[in-house]
Amino acid sequence: WKDGIKHNVHLIVDGSEQRIQVPPHKTIKDLVYSGKKSMYSLAVLVICDIRGKIVYVGKTEGGAQPDVSLYKDAAPRLQALFDEDIVILGDKGFKGGQKYYTNTITPKIKSASLIDHMEYTDKMIRKRTLDEHRLRQGKEATKVSKKLKALEAKVTKEGFDAERILREKDESNRIKKVRIIIENVFGEMKKWNILSDTIRSLGDLSDNIQRHNALWTIIAYLTNMFHSFGRDDDFFK
Repeated sequence: WKDGIKHNVHLIVDGSEQRIQVPPHKTIKDLVYSGKKSMYSLAVLVICDIRGKIVYVGKTEGGAQPDVSLYKDAAPRLQALFDEDIVILGDKGFKGGQKYYTNTITPKIKSASLIDHMEYTDKMIRKRTLDEHRLRQGKEATKVSKKLKALEAKVTKEGFDAERILREKDESNRIKKVRIIIENVFGEMKKWNILSDTIRSLGDLSDNIQRHNALWTIIAYLTNMFHSFGRDDDFFK
């Protein structure tokens, strides 16, 4: 993040899935089964701005499509709608989205070594807190487990980079602070039961997809009309 999220991100993207009845045919099952949610579903891409206003609802597709595939299909439309300097923030499911829309930002995937360091730090903090409590009670400190010893040896060999850990945690917190906006938008949209209830199959798959997409588009319009997601400037400080 060059100047902080406040100055970089204009829009937030995410995909949402809605459960459907189990299809009768295997071919359709393969198209709509979501491995991510372990259910049969229809998926749709939604984009909002940092104030929570919905600016784009993509085409509905089967739940087997990952978020980045929905993003790929939406790319030509996004390029037509938004100026090239508009930056879109996605979660890890949109990794590689830069190939389809250049100004796409996604969280960094933590390296294995950094995960080890963070796990070691958290475990040591918990151990020291527990030991301090036990010592105040006149008890002995807890023994270092084999797993913790192995982890300590590993991070010692790799080198402990506390500054990097703090930097990564700070970046993660900044991302969460912005991404919660679209989560709140989904929360408002799904107060309408028609978007949260299981879809009962009426006709063939294409009919259900068209109906699903029309409903999400209508509810997006109503959400923008009746709900305010405005934030003051202090929200991003």
